[in-house]
Amino acid sequence: MTKKLVAYLRKLKSEYTRNLLLFIKLVKQNKTSTVLIYSGLVLASKLNNKLKSKSILVTIDDSKYYVRPGSLDYATINEVSQELSLVTNLDNKTDIGLVIDAGAYIGASAINLSRIYNNATIIAIEPSKKNFELLTKNIELCGNSRIVILRKALMAGHSSKNVLLKQRGSFLSFSIVEDIKQEGRYKAVASEEYVETIDIRELFKSNNTKEVLFMKCDIEGGEKELFKELQSVGLDIRYVLVETHDRIVTGCTESVLEWARKNDKIVDMKGEKIFLSNHES
Repeated sequence: MTKKLVAYLRKLKSEYTRNLLLFIKLVKQNKTSTVLIYSGLVLASKLNNKLKSKSILVTIDDSKYYVRPGSLDYATINEVSQELSLVTNLDNKTDIGLVIDAGAYIGASAINLSRIYNNATIIAIEPSKKNFELLTKNIELCGNSRIVILRKALMAGHSSKNVLLKQRGSFLSFSIVEDIKQEGRYKAVASEEYVETIDIRELFKSNNTKEVLFMKCDIEGGEKELFKELQSVGLDIRYVLVETHDRIVTGCTESVLEWARKNDKIVDMKGEKIFLSNHES
């Protein structure tokens, strides 16, 4: 990976990138990890937006992905692999059914889930245009026809409604919720990007099912209203991995846990990550 990043940086004509190349050279001489080099690129991205507009092909854990130098793509792929390791022990991996990846980002979670659930249809939902472009490239690279990609926002109670994405906190993190907190680095900034919504009930209906084998949910505060809606509809989701965002929208965790109680789920909480499973697992 380091050779590809260095080759790309050499194409950029700026004093800062030349200094960054020197930084990489010094780090390599001290045999420091690639992670630190990548951290240097994240810092560089704040001063050089060109790093964010291109993608390069890298190999991570024997899989190939397109990532954007200077973004958190590389770190996110590693994080996804660790998070989904617990899914390999579930009892329904060979079942035919539906797996939902809400907030699919650039496709790492959808690709991993397609390998775990080898008979399921994977629905990967991502609202951001920039993320979706890379998601498309990575799914095409993966070559798995069971992964269906949707450039939409999963939203409680609304389908085919155009909503404004609000960029918040980081370069590639967006939210559609209206009551987003306006505090510190999480303050929302409206972008020029609109996206069509899809309701969870419409997603079930269009796939002719009332059961989901697994759902991964990372929708930047939208989970509060989503799980409220799930409490009132007769839909079964056997396993859920959700990241809650109370720092953005108050009440996200409470909404998820209320749904878990009503559906008699086992709750395993680790910080903002909540894993919900059935008692028989």
